[in-house]
Amino acid sequence: MKLSLMRKLLSISAIFVLVIISPAMAAAPIFVGAADIGQSPNSSGTYSAPYTVGASSNYLIVSFLGNGGPCDFGRTGVDDITGVTYNGVAMSLLSKNTSNIMERFSYVYGLAAPAVGAHNVVVNWSDLTHTVIVGAADYSGVTGIDATANQTAGACSTTATTTVTSTQANDLVVLFDAGINNDSSPATAGAGATRRAFMAATGTWGIFDSNGGVPSGPYSMTVTRPNSAHAMRGIAAALKGSVTAPINGSCGSANGSSTTTAPTTNLCSAGAATTVSGAGPWTWSCNGSNGGTNASCSAPLQGASSCGTANGVAVSSAPTSGLCPSGQTASSVTGAGPWAWTCTLSGASPINCSAPVLPPSSSGTPETINWITNPNNVTIFHAPRAMTVTQIVATIDTPLGGVGTVKIRKVPAGTLHCSDAAGIDLTTSLIDANAGPGNQVMPITSPAPSLNAGDRVCIVTTGAGWGTPVNGINGAVTVTAQ
Repeated sequence: MKLSLMRKLLSISAIFVLVIISPAMAAAPIFVGAADIGQSPNSSGTYSAPYTVGASSNYLIVSFLGNGGPCDFGRTGVDDITGVTYNGVAMSLLSKNTSNIMERFSYVYGLAAPAVGAHNVVVNWSDLTHTVIVGAADYSGVTGIDATANQTAGACSTTATTTVTSTQANDLVVLFDAGINNDSSPATAGAGATRRAFMAATGTWGIFDSNGGVPSGPYSMTVTRPNSAHAMRGIAAALKGSVTAPINGSCGSANGSSTTTAPTTNLCSAGAATTVSGAGPWTWSCNGSNGGTNASCSAPLQGASSCGTANGVAVSSAPTSGLCPSGQTASSVTGAGPWAWTCTLSGASPINCSAPVLPPSSSGTPETINWITNPNNVTIFHAPRAMTVTQIVATIDTPLGGVGTVKIRKVPAGTLHCSDAAGIDLTTSLIDANAGPGNQVMPITSPAPSLNAGDRVCIVTTGAGWGTPVNGINGAVTVTAQ
């Protein structure tokens, strides 16, 4: 009788940690309820007790201690749980800890979409020499299992800290603690933990959680028992939370529409509009939500000059279309990237417009650039971005009747002609004497010429020497670069 009473009071410690994962910008799952389900009688092989799942819940956790090892009473642990159900529906084993450092083994089962209301939790096992001690909790906003983990601590500890790593921010961490005390007092919450329920009779276990979402990465929860405890173990499981899709802000039809007063309607087609500012033109933003992007919007003063659709759009070469709205006059485009121009409505002041340089592709995907020479090889171009030329394609009208060349030549500022002595030949590709009609591909072998954004270059096509264009080349030279 004394030994049996000690076994009820001195339950071996175990820790269960549940991480309810909620991806970036998701709402953290919410605690609904937890309760002591009780302890089975000896030699029964089954235990059934009611638990009430809340109306808003969508996930049920059942945690319990079964038969144990030789810690205090000389018994060998038996992993003999044959099944757990709730309202007759089988629950899934999330994780178990069967280290024989303890008297009892620890188990954690879960069930998605449990029946709402009071229904029985039933635990079955095959070894009739032991009992089970059971607790449960239910949560809302859970969508599935993410990960599980086990850990076992040393003996004679009064404090246990369990650390789990969340993969994303705003997760909810749940802890099931079970431990051995020299009296019936339950564990108390330490750093990072809020106690939700505990075993009233002996204080053997307690259910804790983080009381809200936690940052991504390691998160620790600590529990303390007032008297010396034996070995302690933990079971960790990660459950996915609900995800709210990001919404990107998008300008409404008021964007770009000229008006005599600040616009008040149709500001955004998606997202939340900020306050409209300015005195014409007017500006506002459409802010996204759940991690979505924001959009900048504007409306010009009616009767004022305004930029066209090319304004602010990154490109690899100087824009030639969309410079100004219909009915307005565009100036010449200047610069080597970014490029600038003005738009002028008759009777109004000009407005400055610009287009930034399109940055190199992060994937290294080759880009085709068309540089057209004139018959005298004097056209100077600007590299739209930093690039390495990998191939030249010359368009041939008729067979050349002789070997020619196509050269990429870099020239300094102030140079008026490609043949200037200050120029530097970056590469020379030979044109087959029998090439044409059609395109002749001339790969760049070594070294591959590198250009910086804004470098001044020209394409020179020659016959026997500089200044003599190769007969048959119509001036179209395509450069492939990355």
